[in-house]
Amino acid sequence: MRPDIVALLYGLAGLVFIAIGIPLALERVPPNHWYGFRTVKTFSNQTIWYAADRVAGIDLIIVGVVIALGMLAMFVLHAAVLPTLPIARWGFGLFLVATTVVVLHGFWFLSRVYPRNAPSRFPRPAQFTPAATEAKPLISIPIGEIETLAQPRVT
Repeated sequence: MRPDIVALLYGLAGLVFIAIGIPLALERVPPNHWYGFRTVKTFSNQTIWYAADRVAGIDLIIVGVVIALGMLAMFVLHAAVLPTLPIARWGFGLFLVATTVVVLHGFWFLSRVYPRNAPSRFPRPAQFTPAATEAKPLISIPIGEIETLAQPRVT
């Protein structure tokens, strides 16, 4: 594939990152299963959802700008100075590193700001707690009473 097309496609990917990040950064995306920083912790509380989405949105905007400008710089370098510059490899590397940084920073933010043992604003219902789901006998009869129940009744 031609290097200018590759640079253009990765540059467009950077612009898509920016477009995806803006609604997240502005906290315009309500909790859903399609779009946003979706984890068990973010679904547990709307405050956590919007905070994590804001951080992820800002990160996506920054990464989108870095990818778009990086690909523009690689295209200019390829055309002017380094015609042997492997734009596809460098573009993929930049894309991979940038998306990894966004994901890791989002999880780091969740673990630092909302630690695992912090109380939730919306506690889980009692029927889902481990103590409520343990198997319980239907009838509990002490062992001494079992022997008296087994004896025939005299009337």
